[in-house]
Amino acid sequence: MRLAALLICLAAPALAGPKAQPELPASLLLGEVLPDLPNARREVETIRGWHVDWERDGAPEILAQIAYVVPGGGNAVDIKWFLIGQDGNDYFLALELNLPGPIGAVYDTPGRVALDVFSYAPGDPRCCPSGTVRQWIAKP
Repeated sequence: MRLAALLICLAAPALAGPKAQPELPASLLLGEVLPDLPNARREVETIRGWHVDWERDGAPEILAQIAYVVPGGGNAVDIKWFLIGQDGNDYFLALELNLPGPIGAVYDTPGRVALDVFSYAPGDPRCCPSGTVRQWIAKP
């Protein structure tokens, strides 16, 4: 009996939270998705993406985070977030998002999408937020 209780307690944390969505390959995003987006000609520093079911219709959309190089040198980037729909082989911009910081992880939860977004913790240098905050996005 004690062993069964211990096993349930050990398994509970794994079952408590949603599972993080895996990232899509950058080659797919750069080769097929990016050309259909606004600012497609801007220089891309990094691109990340995840499948999410924003429409809740069983057909996945793509949540994309694109860091564009800021012209003029330096190491600054301009980060943009997009929800991208797909119609056959064509991709289209469904929605541009405004988030407080870069995405660390994406969770597709019932009724909405949860994001762990990097944020500044007390004492962080301006370059490097070390904290995260959970933010949810949902279709209105």
